[in-house]
Amino acid sequence: MTNDYSSNLPAASFTRRLAAMVYDGFLVFAVWVAAIVIGLLIDGGTMKHKLLFQALSLIFIFSFFAYFWLKTGQTLGMQVWRIRIQNFEGDNISFNQAILRFTIAILSLVCFGLGFFWILIDRNKMSWHDRYSFSRVVQLPKHQKKTKHQ
Repeated sequence: MTNDYSSNLPAASFTRRLAAMVYDGFLVFAVWVAAIVIGLLIDGGTMKHKLLFQALSLIFIFSFFAYFWLKTGQTLGMQVWRIRIQNFEGDNISFNQAILRFTIAILSLVCFGLGFFWILIDRNKMSWHDRYSFSRVVQLPKHQKKTKHQ
């Protein structure tokens, strides 16, 4: 599948990516609360099954990111900051790439964000989750012409 996004767009800056993450963090918090409410309804309000809450949280949060990444390549925060995730050919990432990206991003968080901060020293401005999912985050131009496919 080809699209109107160039694989030659510049890499998104650390600052733009961080700003999009903060924006999306507020949305992810709302998704996490929804997962907890559903878990409480399933569990009868006892919170005896902590693994259920953790699994629901991961599933809901992954679903949030995967939906946007697979559909447009942009979460809501990424849209605001005009950045996009894409594969090396300039197309939307695949489901397998989304799983890899999400998993490595969690590992990066466990390592105090080292995988994200890697952008600051990487010559291609790639994080661990970019590298291992064979994807990249690019800066979109200011005024992009709409096509009949958009």
